[in-house]
Amino acid sequence: MLGLSWTGWGLVLIGLGLMAGYIAMRLQDTPTEEWAAKSIWGVADADVKWRSPQREQEELNKMLLGIRVEFEYSTEWIKSLGASAAAADNPIVGNDDASLWSKAITVRLWMPQDLRGHLNYMLAVVLADSAAISTTVYTYRNGAGVMQAMPPGVDEARLQSEADVVVIEIGVDGARYSRAQLEVTIGESSGERQVLVQQLLNG
Repeated sequence: MLGLSWTGWGLVLIGLGLMAGYIAMRLQDTPTEEWAAKSIWGVADADVKWRSPQREQEELNKMLLGIRVEFEYSTEWIKSLGASAAAADNPIVGNDDASLWSKAITVRLWMPQDLRGHLNYMLAVVLADSAAISTTVYTYRNGAGVMQAMPPGVDEARLQSEADVVVIEIGVDGARYSRAQLEVTIGESSGERQVLVQQLLNG
């Protein structure tokens, strides 16, 4: 290397520059960039930042392990509008409005299969009704899903698992349950059994 000519050194520097540019391009719009933007020193808006060093560390743990969790509690507009139209055509005295507002809980978990056997992990779906009474209706623990409760207005969970992705869907009567949350716990399965992630996600 020390015997390279100026032309040779120029080619080496160009190659290093292209490599650095490629790495920078690959990091754009990735979990790494998102984490950095939402950190205390990041450029993201204040309302979407992690807000605490503990949350930053938990998100960093997930990113380094290749784990990602998404949680949604959204209205199923087509189903809701269809139920409303049917109720208008066939009015019934005492009809429950809850059946006219269909919502769906959707949980998506990305976790490498090779990693699952080395971690203890649990996702717990919690619903709160109009009286602010919370009920854990479903848990997904170490690859197995269980309905913990089926109060009125909660459907049986649908579980799909393919490769590194798990999708959980639960139909809910939206007028009965104003709020949904997901409790996420991920920890070591051996040794000190340290908790790596413990979060509460709002739908």
